[in-house]
Amino acid sequence: MAPTNFIWLSAEYNFAAMYSCRIPLTSIGSATVMPAPGPATVRLALIRTGIELFGIDYVRDKLFATIRSTKIYIRPPERIAISNQLIRAYKYNAGRLGEEDSIQETITYREFVHPMGTMFIYLQIPDVLETDLNQILKAIGYWGQSNSLAYCLNIRQTDPEPNECAIPLRSFKLNGSVRNFFSCVTSEFRDEKVEWDEVMPFLQATKPDAVRVEIYVWPMVIYQQHSNGKILCRGTFEA
Repeated sequence: MAPTNFIWLSAEYNFAAMYSCRIPLTSIGSATVMPAPGPATVRLALIRTGIELFGIDYVRDKLFATIRSTKIYIRPPERIAISNQLIRAYKYNAGRLGEEDSIQETITYREFVHPMGTMFIYLQIPDVLETDLNQILKAIGYWGQSNSLAYCLNIRQTDPEPNECAIPLRSFKLNGSVRNFFSCVTSEFRDEKVEWDEVMPFLQATKPDAVRVEIYVWPMVIYQQHSNGKILCRGTFEA
């Protein structure tokens, strides 16, 4: 059997408008956001879009093993502005005995990101899957909420610059303090052995948690702070 050769694919995305990638464990009614999607969001987007393009059987049998274990680096836009927005929402209320179910209109608060510059997603994949992953990355049309529209500008074989990408806090072994950089809880797959049935919840009723939370440090520092928002600029983690 021929040895597997790995390559790095870099996908560059431009956002059509503001986007919102909620920090895990924060309230849905008052959501705070990350500078860019986390690694679990990237993996789930690859699965979802892959199913749309190739079908569920192909993704499960041919692509899932790579998607669940691929190394991912995420480079946020050059500068972002985060502001709090009022959102009209609808709350479902299950009726008590003898009462009908109802839907109640309410107001929620959610942070949104206004980016300047593009975002890069880097994946390390077997070269035999380059064509499939290339098509999937090109077809991803949003990150975070479905109204967080984005489009892929180009895809290249390019190695990432880790000092410009988000990293887990436990991997932060660089000189200096993380105090100046933006950090938050982010979601990631539990490990590289997550099973397909765990990720696809409709396949079985009971399953262990396939996603864990972890603190990530982003190469972004606060440039301006206001009462209703802030501006973050991308920097680098100096070795």
